[in-house]
Amino acid sequence: MKKVIIIGIALLMFLSCYTEFDLSNEVDDTGPVVSAFIANDSLIKVYLYKVIGADDAPQRIDITDATVKLFENGVAVENLKLDFNTGVNSVYDTIYFYTSLNTTACAGKTYRIEITTFEREFITSETYIPEPVEILSVDTSSIFIIDTLSNSYSEESYLWVSFKDPPEKNFYRLTIKGRYGNNIGNDTIKIWNRVITSFNKNNSVFSYFGEDEENKILNLGRNNFQIFNDNTFNGQGYEIELYNKSSSDVSYSPEKGEFTQYIIELHSITEEGYYYLRSVDLQSQTMRDLTEPVLPFTNIENGVGIFTGYSASQKIITLGEYPVEGVVYK
Repeated sequence: MKKVIIIGIALLMFLSCYTEFDLSNEVDDTGPVVSAFIANDSLIKVYLYKVIGADDAPQRIDITDATVKLFENGVAVENLKLDFNTGVNSVYDTIYFYTSLNTTACAGKTYRIEITTFEREFITSETYIPEPVEILSVDTSSIFIIDTLSNSYSEESYLWVSFKDPPEKNFYRLTIKGRYGNNIGNDTIKIWNRVITSFNKNNSVFSYFGEDEENKILNLGRNNFQIFNDNTFNGQGYEIELYNKSSSDVSYSPEKGEFTQYIIELHSITEEGYYYLRSVDLQSQTMRDLTEPVLPFTNIENGVGIFTGYSASQKIITLGEYPVEGVVYK
């Protein structure tokens, strides 16, 4: 009997890595789940687990006895090695995964995995690494409003990101990370990082409305993963406008070495990756709204989950000066 369950997984925040996302799916209690986002110029990591337990208290069980064979352009290159990451708070946060040792993903190549487990003999999936699309320019405009009475400031920022879309069908994700330096006294700047999700996306390309129903995914909700396709500008140059307003309870003093950096990345993703992220986004929203959940897209044969690739181009914009001579950063 199949049922809807929650599969709990983790996202590395500042690095914006595609590891795994919270999602639900119709899987049986022992069905394997595969999760892999392969980055260009990186080792290949595959997360493999199953979910057991009641709908309101599911438990993730990593599969550690599998054989995961990797193929590159149809040729077997190596068996992935079992490895793990241990959480900072508890050994119970340990997450197992399978990783390549000698194979680094390369744009333009295809990759296939064949997984054999004790319970299921053959789980397969295939993907490719898209070529990166270069960010041609990032223009900025910022207004800083300082309140001397409350010793606070607010910042209104616009970003215009330009790129040239290749002629074939393409899918993208835009990520923005922030790096901030705040003066904590004694010529010392405290640096902290975060993923920025508060930028208003003033472009229709981020809207799910009006897309076809080919994959039976509802056209509703917000676009939390900032994914889009080139339906409206295929093969042309395009500019995305973004707006953000932020505030802080510390004064902003560029002359003392304080600064803001925006790290903008344009990810070229596969069509499968696009529909997977879109379905996870919409599914989480329908669950929150207590409506009929959307089932996540999958490209795994004899299992569920995602095996997909991406590549990224990056631009860094610095407001203020960094580094400044004589200033200590920590």
